[in-house]
Amino acid sequence: MSDNSTASRLEACFQKIEEEQMKGMPILNSAIGVEAIGFQEYRNRKMGVMITPWFMSLFLLPSSDDNWDDLPLGEWHKHDFPEKTCQFVINKFDGLGQCQTHAIHSPMFQFNTQQEARDVAEQFLANLMEEAEPQEVDM
Repeated sequence: MSDNSTASRLEACFQKIEEEQMKGMPILNSAIGVEAIGFQEYRNRKMGVMITPWFMSLFLLPSSDDNWDDLPLGEWHKHDFPEKTCQFVINKFDGLGQCQTHAIHSPMFQFNTQQEARDVAEQFLANLMEEAEPQEVDM
């Protein structure tokens, strides 16, 4: 289940960053646009993948019970998911506030189309949330 209000808020934030801070930068892939993919609730927090012309990252947003405002920017935190543990860095974005991000791709030049980037983001989320199959152990 996707969270459209979170996705819209993130997309607006990064479209503004693209227009005001990134315009004309050589790191931008012009074939890629800003898009929030698969935002959903996980352990009381919102998480999903943010695609921009300059990066693709897994985002973790605080719950109403979290107070991340005092966490130092750049500090690393580990979070467990069904498939693996990911390292996140504390970030802060105007219009969004503090969040935690895990880099997936940067820069984005390996993608020729938005659909390619979207497919990779969706597959990353599917793999991340996939429960590991129990392994039989011979005794």
